Amino acid sequence: MTAIFANNYLDDSIEPSGYIEWSASTPRINFNTTMAEFHDYGPGFNLTGRIVANITKLLTPAQYAPYSTLEDVFQYPFSGKFGNTAWIDRFPES
Repeated sequence: MTAIFANNYLDDSIEPSGYIEWSASTPRINFNTTMAEFHDYGPGFNLTGRIVANITKLLTPAQYAPYSTLEDVFQYPFSGKFGNTAWIDRFPES
C-alpha cells in the first residue's frame, strides 16, 4: 500500500510524525507500506517530527514523479492498466 499526501496545507491537528502507528498490536507500518509526503506545508508540517519518528517518508521530486498525476496512480481493477480516472470529479462544487 502507498499513501502520499502532496502539496497540501496541513493544519495544527496533524501529529509531528505525520503518519502514526495504527495501534501497538496492529501498527500497519511494515515493508509493504509506504506512507509519504511531498511539498506539504502549514503548521501541521513538522520536518523534525517526521525525521525523528521515521514513519513518514519525505519524497524528492524524482521519487514523487511516478505519482504526480491521477493517470499515473489509479489502475483498472482487472487489467492493472493505469489511467482509471473517469470516476473522479475533477471540478467538485464548493
